[in-house]
Amino acid sequence: MLRAATGADGRSGRSAHGQPRTAQLGRGERSFVSTSVDRMTASVTREDREQLNAALDWVDAAPVVTEPFYDWTEPFYDWILSGTFPPVRPRWEDAGARYVEDIEPWERRKLWLLSGAHTLLAFAGLLLDHRTVAEAIAGPWPPSAVELLWCDASRQLPTNLDLPAYCAALSERLSNSRIEHRLTQIAEDGTHKLRLRIVPVCVAKLDAGRLPVGGALAVEQGIAQLRSRSAGVA
Repeated sequence: MLRAATGADGRSGRSAHGQPRTAQLGRGERSFVSTSVDRMTASVTREDREQLNAALDWVDAAPVVTEPFYDWTEPFYDWILSGTFPPVRPRWEDAGARYVEDIEPWERRKLWLLSGAHTLLAFAGLLLDHRTVAEAIAGPWPPSAVELLWCDASRQLPTNLDLPAYCAALSERLSNSRIEHRLTQIAEDGTHKLRLRIVPVCVAKLDAGRLPVGGALAVEQGIAQLRSRSAGVA
């Protein structure tokens, strides 16, 4: 989640006097708001850079490999903004932003459903010798494991987030083979990601007196992946 500065004139950068506009923060014409973007972005490889720059007339030193924005956002404009804005601000909603009172449920939806699925697929997929998210989600049993995790997480989220439709769209996004989201990248710092993306779902489900089947499976796959790495298998 990021914090974005907005100005009463809807601009950023430098003032008319050449002074950095950030230096004017706190003078009554700026506000800080919270923002969260639900978008999958893979790490960039040398091959990615070479392929992109071969198609350009100039050199892009910092390319970003990510999924299309408008191909999957309908009706999920998951660029979320929350906070107090000046009277005049950029019309970010024209680019697909959604304004909400409380950003926390949207952030949890992204963390538990999208990021949680990524973590589960990374653990299970590497054990099955898969290389990318798209390969893992097309495997014989990981899709069912992801659906169990989504079921656990959805019970801990507000119903006004349109979770069934979001998960259906998420299935298509995870299956997108055009973005090569490598499992080894996602599995890095696996225990830390497990603690943030999976464990809260398990705890909430247990507190409600229910067994977190999908969450427990994700933890089990994480432990198996760590053991295989320690043994030099993966």
